Amino acid sequence: MPRKIILPRELEGRLKGLTSLKEESNGILLYRKRGDLCPIEAIYITGVGSPGHVQADPEKMEVANQFFQNYPDYRLVKFHTHTKGTVAQYGERYATKFSEGDIEGVKEQLRQDPEFISMLVTPEKTLLSGIDNPQLDIVERSEDYEKNHEFVETELKDIADDLEIGHERFKGTRLS
Repeated sequence: MPRKIILPRELEGRLKGLTSLKEESNGILLYRKRGDLCPIEAIYITGVGSPGHVQADPEKMEVANQFFQNYPDYRLVKFHTHTKGTVAQYGERYATKFSEGDIEGVKEQLRQDPEFISMLVTPEKTLLSGIDNPQLDIVERSEDYEKNHEFVETELKDIADDLEIGHERFKGTRLS
């Protein structure tokens, strides 16, 4: 049975907003699995790049990795965007499909972790890729969303403080 990614409409709006930029973004959607349901609790942006290329900031990944060490019941959906800038520079195909490089990256991640899920957000579509063909369900609010959202955001900020990674590194990159 495929996993179902439960994405609050508010977070979907934030992801779609990233596609209006020229630069691509990437990051993670954090959740705790409940059977086949994966209710997203927060977005954590890890990188901003150019049209056609984005990679995660090592310090932001250090924060994310520490979060997962502290809270091993959390999992992630790795996301990235193809923006209006990407589509303008590389063509319409990028508005509706994973690139060849994206596909190769997903295959490599799946070899390392069969639970891996990738999400591509474009101005026109939101696509998921995973071994079980995960499905996306947009909802107004998932159960306990506010409380869980605040917890994740606070913990990520506290970890950044503990690692002495200044919040100026996070300016312009809302945690969620």
